[in-house]
Amino acid sequence: MRRIRHDAISDQVADINRVLRGHYAYYGVPGNLRSLIKVYQGVERYWRRMLGSRSRDSGRLS
Repeated sequence: MRRIRHDAISDQVADINRVLRGHYAYYGVPGNLRSLIKVYQGVERYWRRMLGSRSRDSGRLS
């Protein structure tokens, strides 16, 4: 995630989706849904913090 920090937002979305699809393909077995949801939520929180740090509006996203 750190290497895409300064890319355009559309490029960030594409990279994050690619990584999550690979993660889901590898770990997506029956009974593992709770763990996959936690990974998704963690990535989403981290990405929102990263986008907020890019903003001049003290971290607010529109």
